[in-house]
Amino acid sequence: MTLVAHSRPVADCLDAAKLLEADGISAEVINLRSIRPLDIDTIIARCERARASAGGSLRSIDLAGWGLEI
Repeated sequence: MTLVAHSRPVADCLDAAKLLEADGISAEVINLRSIRPLDIDTIIARCERARASAGGSLRSIDLAGWGLEI
């Protein structure tokens, strides 16, 4: 599984990855240090390899911004 996050949600995704690992699920976290330009090629490659992905955002519903792009 690939977890993608920017800013404060990165810590949440790192915690989630530890919880998943405890259940036998391998998870990697992509920390989007820069969202402009968005490194979409890396995100797509990692998500395709993992076959499962989730994004961490500061908003409960992401209707615009990088979360929508992913």
